[in-house]
Amino acid sequence: MKRITQYEFSEEMSNKILIITYDMIPYSKDWGGSQRMYFLLEALTTYGFQANIICCDFNLKTTNEDSRIIGLKSLNFVAKKVQLINKSNQSKTNIVKHILFKFKRVILHIIKKMEKAIFNNKGTMMGYISKKWIDDNIVNITTYVNKNDIDLVIISGPPFGMFTSLHKIKKHINNDVKFILDYRDPWNFWDGGTLISRYNERKALKYIDYLVVTNENIKSEFVRFYKIRDDSIKVISNGYSNTIWNRICTNIQKNRNKFTIIYTGGIEFSENKTNYRNISTFMKSFVAFYKRHSNVELIIVGVNNVNDDSIKKIIAENENHIKIIGKVQHLEALEYLLNADLCLLLHTTTDDSAKYIISAKLYDYIKSMNFVLSIGSLNSLHKEMVTSLDIGLHVENYPDQILNALEIFYEKWLKDDKITETGIDKNIFSREYQNCKYIDLVNYVLGIGYDN
Repeated sequence: MKRITQYEFSEEMSNKILIITYDMIPYSKDWGGSQRMYFLLEALTTYGFQANIICCDFNLKTTNEDSRIIGLKSLNFVAKKVQLINKSNQSKTNIVKHILFKFKRVILHIIKKMEKAIFNNKGTMMGYISKKWIDDNIVNITTYVNKNDIDLVIISGPPFGMFTSLHKIKKHINNDVKFILDYRDPWNFWDGGTLISRYNERKALKYIDYLVVTNENIKSEFVRFYKIRDDSIKVISNGYSNTIWNRICTNIQKNRNKFTIIYTGGIEFSENKTNYRNISTFMKSFVAFYKRHSNVELIIVGVNNVNDDSIKKIIAENENHIKIIGKVQHLEALEYLLNADLCLLLHTTTDDSAKYIISAKLYDYIKSMNFVLSIGSLNSLHKEMVTSLDIGLHVENYPDQILNALEIFYEKWLKDDKITETGIDKNIFSREYQNCKYIDLVNYVLGIGYDN
């Protein structure tokens, strides 16, 4: 069949596509979890498909001006109560209430262990919560699919609890509807999962027509562990958005009087070794670094709890050297990025997840043409990308290695060294380029064209 390229449009491409994902703006504040499917929706619409998204409505009381995005609420009272117990700081003055609270915490611990065994999902109770959301809305979803003659359903996770309800959706819709599972992160590969969670994943894979993952390492694991056919898995990476980058002025004169390091996105300041992005070790190294060099600063953009006392204390103790900025629009974050000299990339957890995850911010870092300091394990994909592209250094999360790397980059800054354009085709790291591959796949699955 004739392949439809990115430069062509066709009346054939009037197929109807539904994307199901848990987080999506404006119904969620999680832009990081929304980006992949948001930009795919834009691409599908651009190429003539009739595409919509169904997501969880977090009751943010926001105005949705995009009729393509449909928010469905959850009846998930149990999960909400669990989260309240988890966050509560119960007073110890009332002994009866204190004992009751302790009992609830024990029950919560047991529930978490059970949830981990069944779903193996990162985030407190997110496996259960996401499954409950989709189960609450099975009738709404299947009615929408049948009423609107949907040809293809794309379900994107995490959270992976949604995947465990795939068979319920299939049971109540037309057998001709095609299904793609889109993995933004690995489900069980990073820690091996549990017997039950692996069973749930294997079961979900039986009901799909195609599988999409973000890198070759995840694809290889599906082929090896689940015996999925190589030709039924497509690698489609994340990337930077040319649409957003084109809205900012890239011809910026940086401040040559100060060496600026930047980090954008979610971050963990406590010494929690299970967190993907723990900056505590880097902070210690940076303090030692700025005591050697007074003309350096660290800017952290996108912190949720910017008004917490602990954050205010960090700023006060490191005045003139550390700036911590709250949530900003993506465009504003990129403007901060362009004014910096060095980009910080973190994946500090000690499990195997670094082998399977590439932070979306790395693509913006690549586009910025700033040097990158990557911190994490030696088997990480971050190390592979940063070193192969020759855009910076990768070190393990040890103070001496970090401090040595900072000195190297500081010397480069003094010499006004820059990354050369030679050898880096930045376009392949764009959302637009990657979504052309997604369009090719959609064409193939729907029998419109062929996949390569």
